[in-house]
Amino acid sequence: MRPTVTRHVFVKRVKATLIDAFRQGRRLMRDAGHPILLLMIALSTLLWFAKPAPPKIVEMAAGRPTDYSFELAQRYVQFFARNGVELRLVPTQGALDNFERLKNTRDAVKVAMIQGGFADNPEDVTGLLSLGSIAYEPVWLFYWGDQADDVQRPLTELLKGPVSIGNIGSGTHAKALQLLKITGMTPRADSMYELPEDQAVEALKRREINAMLVVEHYESPLIQDLLKIDGLVVADFIRARAYAKLLGYIEVLHVPMGGFDLVRNFPKHDIQLLSTTTTLVIEDDLHPAIQMLFMEASAAIVGHERFFGDAKEFPSIKDPTIPLSAVAHQYFEKGAPTLSYYLPFWVAEFLERIGLLLVPFVAFAYPVMRSIPGFLINRARKRIERVYLELRRIEHEVSADFSPAMLDQKITALDRMAAEVLRIKIHKKLVAEFYALRSDIEFVRAVLIRLRQAEACSEEKTGLKP
Repeated sequence: MRPTVTRHVFVKRVKATLIDAFRQGRRLMRDAGHPILLLMIALSTLLWFAKPAPPKIVEMAAGRPTDYSFELAQRYVQFFARNGVELRLVPTQGALDNFERLKNTRDAVKVAMIQGGFADNPEDVTGLLSLGSIAYEPVWLFYWGDQADDVQRPLTELLKGPVSIGNIGSGTHAKALQLLKITGMTPRADSMYELPEDQAVEALKRREINAMLVVEHYESPLIQDLLKIDGLVVADFIRARAYAKLLGYIEVLHVPMGGFDLVRNFPKHDIQLLSTTTTLVIEDDLHPAIQMLFMEASAAIVGHERFFGDAKEFPSIKDPTIPLSAVAHQYFEKGAPTLSYYLPFWVAEFLERIGLLLVPFVAFAYPVMRSIPGFLINRARKRIERVYLELRRIEHEVSADFSPAMLDQKITALDRMAAEVLRIKIHKKLVAEFYALRSDIEFVRAVLIRLRQAEACSEEKTGLKP
């Protein structure tokens, strides 16, 4: 029966193996340092260009905590946490504040949810990139009336009465000003009130205002609450397609009769809504791995919008005002990296990106690796040649000075030389040269010993003469 290996013996064996591996590695570094240094420089260059370390903390501007967009952002937080990244939500005053904080390069915010249409000119989006739209954000105009009698009422008429157009700094206020401008209207302080959403809702319920304009997701509790109020009508944008033509970021949404409530048959006829989209916008230096994680999160979180969007409609490219990130473009063209289904996201994304960089690295590393054995052989051969040169020098010195003291000194030197040669690690191709060197050292040593013995005998004879 085989004896049981004790834990102590096992530890000793592992320790001995590790020590031996360390010594071999150190010896390899000493003997083949130059090729290995070249490989390390090439690998370091590869890692530098591949940016292998994504940040562990990312800050995101997500609007007011009462907004539906903030609730949506919290789902991204959960998705990121499952992948080992902390996504910190930064409360703001709204969509416009999100945009301003993202444009501020000294702000720690790297990502924000932005309503389409904030970028009026290319300078507004310098240094910013889009990761695609993630949801529809309709423009709602609620007013008191009878929708059946107001089929043909244009927006200009609906906005004449006391109406809330959102507080300054909100996405609602920005969109209201754009709609007023394009229809040839100007804000009027006596009939258009810049109220926050919660105050506007209360004023509308008390009929202190006749209408309320708000840009918000369909799933928002605020919108769901307003849709349940009897007598409150959702405006039909009868010229919605014209607005979409004039404003490139506007989408046209269709709501069929009874689409909001079949019991009340609300709305009483098919209506059209204007809609912007919520877009994920980033600073252009955000790590590619984090960008890809946002794309995967969007597909998982908003890829199944139920009311307005079709299945897997989001994320998508709907807002042309902000340039699309190269990572987002790759995602829309090819999808997520294949390795992301089997590996943690940052490992998969890193390996996916360095795939192309590995080609030149392998092209460089392969000949270097192949040259290492030849390098070691040449290095060992040069060591053998140096020993031969030292052996030749000893022979010359003995020829010049044939004294017994010199012979003793050189014999001792040859003994040290023979011991040092035994410590040389020799490649199998140099075995013959190695043993030839040992034989030559032993031959010269034997000759010097004979000469020393002959000198000793000569001295004895000289001493015996009268």
